[in-house]
Amino acid sequence: MIVLKNDKLRLGKRILSFVVLIVCIAQVVLGQTGETNDSGDRPRSERSQTFYVEAFGPGLASANYDFRFVKNNPAGWGGRVGVGYFAVDGFSYFSIPLQVNYLLGGKNGNYFEVGGGTTYSSGRFAWEDNDETGHAVSGSLAFGYRKQPIDGGFNFRAGISPMFGSGYFIPYWPYLSLGYTF
Repeated sequence: MIVLKNDKLRLGKRILSFVVLIVCIAQVVLGQTGETNDSGDRPRSERSQTFYVEAFGPGLASANYDFRFVKNNPAGWGGRVGVGYFAVDGFSYFSIPLQVNYLLGGKNGNYFEVGGGTTYSSGRFAWEDNDETGHAVSGSLAFGYRKQPIDGGFNFRAGISPMFGSGYFIPYWPYLSLGYTF
C-alpha cells in the first residue's frame, strides 16, 4: 500500500502520541507507590520496570520500556512498548512494537520469556528505479532467555522473535537486548 509522505508523517505522529499516552497511563496505574518504610527505604512493592535497546526483534532497532503487571515479582505477566528507527542507503524503517509477555522461572533472576504482539511499521524502500513508501501492521512472537535481577540492575535478553504478516512468515528472526531494570 502506497502512502503519501505527509499522510505517513501525520499517521506516525498520531500513533506515537497514542503510545506515549498509553505509557503515561501505565505509569500512573502501574507505577511506584512512593511509600517508605520505617528505615526510610522504599519497600519492594514496586513493579519491575526495564528500559532496554534491542537489535533485530520486532522493532529492528528499537528502544523499549517493559513493565510487570504484578507487584513484588518480576515473573509473570508484563508488557512492552517501543519505538524503533533504522535508515541506510535509501531504506528507512520506523516501528512501534507492542507486546504482552510472560516470564517463567526466576531462580537468581534467570527467566524464560514468551510473548506475542503487534508492530506498526512504516518505511521507504528505494533501489534502482523503484521508490516505494508504505506502512504495515505485523504480528510477532518472542521465545528466549532473560536475565533480570530481582532488585534491579543490568538486564539482558536474547532469543527468537518469529514475524508474520500479509504474505510472509519469518520463523527464526533473532533478538538481542541490553538494558537496565529499576
